[in-house]
Amino acid sequence: MAIMQSGKGRARWGRGPSRILLAALLAGVWFPWPGTAHQWDPNVAEAALKQARALKERLAADQSAGAADYLRCIRLYKRAYMSDPHFQGSDDAIYEAATLYQEMAARFKAPEYDLEAVQLLRFLIKDYPASQFRPYAILRLAAMGPAQAATSGSAPGVPAPSQETDGIVQPPSKAAPAPARSPAALEGTRAAAVRGIHYSSKADQTRVTIDLDERANYQEQRISNPDRLFFDFSNTWLVLDTSDKIIAVNDRLLRGVRASQYRRGVVRIVLDLKPGANCTVSEMSNPFQVVIDIRGGQ
Repeated sequence: MAIMQSGKGRARWGRGPSRILLAALLAGVWFPWPGTAHQWDPNVAEAALKQARALKERLAADQSAGAADYLRCIRLYKRAYMSDPHFQGSDDAIYEAATLYQEMAARFKAPEYDLEAVQLLRFLIKDYPASQFRPYAILRLAAMGPAQAATSGSAPGVPAPSQETDGIVQPPSKAAPAPARSPAALEGTRAAAVRGIHYSSKADQTRVTIDLDERANYQEQRISNPDRLFFDFSNTWLVLDTSDKIIAVNDRLLRGVRASQYRRGVVRIVLDLKPGANCTVSEMSNPFQVVIDIRGGQ
């Protein structure tokens, strides 16, 4: 099962340096360039990305942070991808800066920051076609309304709604775009994407972790005959390779995990349990994760 790793070993850039300069200027993105095209500095880019991420973590914990604090963080992200567009974390920086702009728009009731996010997401989609963040960028644009989705294309790996019969998730048949919604309808509730599902198995416990790129509301329910626990995530889309949607575990407590785009905007994840399994559900933040701990009965 492939777990998405940020900024490592990804082929991402297929255009010349003049292309990123033109795209950045058209997008209204400006940052002092380190020099001519042959003077990109990956060390400066990497350091800026680390500083931006550290500041973003502090912003998430600081309820008193203002717009100036957010913009300072975004400038660090810009320094990362402008210092070296070939740097392996350049698309990370673009995507994370865009999501920060969206957070600003919701937090400060300032729709102009959504427009900044749109420019960066389009930039990522067009100039970093191999980026692992491209599907998420497409989803975010589609969730912001038809005017944004019209320029974003279809999202690879976003399946059409599937049907579930007798607890069996049928595999999706083709790709489908995210629903078009207005920015006002999305205020405070951004579309999320399930970006990974993984597990660890020990003698007395099995843990399943569901990774999302945004906090999402969900409902959980346990059903017997056969015994299973399922989660329905609302306003959420499944962006996983086919091989990652059905995970065979077959340990003492868990048969396996299945994921599907149950219907438009709803991801269903099913845990097929073995007899006597007891489940505890918890959440983690930064990034948002749903953690299911499964233990045997007493």
